[in-house]
Amino acid sequence: MNNRVLRAGAGGGMATALVALGLLAAPASATPTASADLNLFVAGNTVVKNAAIKQFRVRLSNAGPDAAQGIRVTIDASKIKQDVLAFGLPAGPDCVADGPTRVTCGLGELADGGNLTDFPALFATTPKKQGDAGSFKVTVTSATTDPDTSNNSQTVQVQAAPAGYDLAAVAYDVHADPVARTPIAPGGTGELDWALYNQGSRAVRGIRFEIALPYWVTFAEKRTGCTYDDENNTAVCTRPNRTVRPGEVLQLAKPIKVKVAANAPGPMTLTGGRVVGYGLGDLAEEAENRTAAEDDTTVRKADAKVRKRLESDPSDNVASFSVFAAASSIDLAITSTPAEGAVGETVEVGFTMDNNGPATGSPFVTVKAPSGTLALRPATGEYPTCRTASGSIEFVEAPELRCSFESEFRPGTQFKFSLRFRVVSAPVGSNGSIAVGNGLPSPESKPENNTAAISITLSDGGEGGGLPVTGVQAGLIGGVGVAVVAAGGVMFLMARRRRVVLVTPADERSTD
Repeated sequence: MNNRVLRAGAGGGMATALVALGLLAAPASATPTASADLNLFVAGNTVVKNAAIKQFRVRLSNAGPDAAQGIRVTIDASKIKQDVLAFGLPAGPDCVADGPTRVTCGLGELADGGNLTDFPALFATTPKKQGDAGSFKVTVTSATTDPDTSNNSQTVQVQAAPAGYDLAAVAYDVHADPVARTPIAPGGTGELDWALYNQGSRAVRGIRFEIALPYWVTFAEKRTGCTYDDENNTAVCTRPNRTVRPGEVLQLAKPIKVKVAANAPGPMTLTGGRVVGYGLGDLAEEAENRTAAEDDTTVRKADAKVRKRLESDPSDNVASFSVFAAASSIDLAITSTPAEGAVGETVEVGFTMDNNGPATGSPFVTVKAPSGTLALRPATGEYPTCRTASGSIEFVEAPELRCSFESEFRPGTQFKFSLRFRVVSAPVGSNGSIAVGNGLPSPESKPENNTAAISITLSDGGEGGGLPVTGVQAGLIGGVGVAVVAAGGVMFLMARRRRVVLVTPADERSTD
């Protein structure tokens, strides 16, 4: 078993997961109020000349911690310059118009960690002239309390641009069953479905797309024309001969299969998935280049700067998605080693923490010092990182601590650490304990081994009482006291012949 296999950092995905879930468990509320932090982004800001149709899509994500119910989106297009741009607003049974330029639509609910990328907030066709086309505003609300409404609205400044291609990406969250929206079991697979629309007025020749999977998710299959990183969760794919004309949609013939790691925690929404697509060249310009190639000129692929110039609106080339993982249990266990020390001394108690799996954990411990002792703050740079029960990190010692490891604790691994306690008085109680918890949502399968006693024995066997005395002087006084009791009546007889005064060692002298 490895001693220190708590992997610090564990990559950006792991860090994001810990931030989202909270490293330490908060005290349970008697009547918790559901909350969901919705984050709105409107993709797209440009309409090109001769475009058949341009959709400005809502990108909506839910940072949780609960599902957002009763989501409503309001679009206000009253500031669009209608002498520049002809536009339309969404309609349907879930939409209620408030005049010709304002509409509110119901979007239902969005799970914690879920994404919505394909709702069109506004439709536009070829602009009547180029330049500033005005703006429109999108606002989202929900029946669930939103703790941060600063990210619930956006005003989009629209530009009318010359002819060109305009690719826009759409992606969908991954489930075991996309219709029933069932989560994927640990070690199981799901299908990533995404699309790339050409909303411009010119065809694009050659497509390059990149897919980044969330942490704990890898590709379950390899595709030709793609390269994969060492972790097998990022792919870069090129289809150099693929042509996507205006109004067409690029999709893979079969969705890409992805796999949730067997040791992934759950139930949990694995966030951070991303798809980005862009063109390698404008088909019309490519034809011009090929004609020119018949003379003494050469033909080369467009570099990144040229691709950026050819893409009319790169703001909607990226789409996010999440992978929903099913429940996976965990068995965290902790044991302690007894310690011994005298009043006034600092003792070190050792602990061993095991993850018996099958899920990965993010452990934290709650420490209750035995009565008669205080737990000391670990030195800077040492594991674990501790706070007092009230949450303070600025302390020297405290009766109760909450300690975290800020690391990934893989199944089948073990971690040893120690904490220091100062013995302040006797007797030392038998009520000390340490309990391990999990910052990730996997259910605990054996809660009976989550707690261990903290046992500290007094080395001098003292029973305590009165004011605590510390340091070397306490030991000397205790030794003299034992001698006096043993001598008994002999000391009494000696006292009749000679008066003895017992003083502290710092001023140790006798007088006749």
